[in-house]
Amino acid sequence: LLILLVTLISYGQTIFMYFWQDDSALIFKLQHQAEIAGSFGRGLFDRGPYRYLVVPFVPFFPFFKLNPLGYFFVGFLSYLLVVISFYWMVKVIFNNKRTTYLATIIISAGYIGSDTMFRVINSWQTNIGITLGLVLFGLYIRFQKTHKSRLYYISLVIYLCAIEFVFIRSHAVLATLFAIELAFVLNDLNPLKK
Repeated sequence: LLILLVTLISYGQTIFMYFWQDDSALIFKLQHQAEIAGSFGRGLFDRGPYRYLVVPFVPFFPFFKLNPLGYFFVGFLSYLLVVISFYWMVKVIFNNKRTTYLATIIISAGYIGSDTMFRVINSWQTNIGITLGLVLFGLYIRFQKTHKSRLYYISLVIYLCAIEFVFIRSHAVLATLFAIELAFVLNDLNPLKK
């Protein structure tokens, strides 16, 4: 409840913001989905790094139209998914309630790229990418600890989803996976451990 309250205080005010910068291009694309619109390309699934950027907004457009409140509210909810995913990942790493709780309070109080939350178009995609990344890292760490192949295959599917659907914001996922793998290899090689 405290984590929810801190998140609401930190980013609840974004719900009352108005469209800014790239959001105008998004709204134009939602109104003219078949046309070429800047880097979005033709239709909803054109080639390029932004090919899926508009897709999550399409089901919401008939309800929210040009009202930014609904879009920012969904952006806030997507940030709550980031917070929940972060809580779970930290719990997987440390298996300590106090550490998990304190780390999650910190992340819920201050989104590192808060400038992203001020733009509807960036907040949705970034939060989806971060959530996929956190779930991927948590599952991969659990795989490393338990060696259950099912966790590896689920991690692989989430990795593929992250780099396909959030391509432009998932560039560091592979490097982080290598770092996690290296940490486990170095831990296994530690002579003090034996």
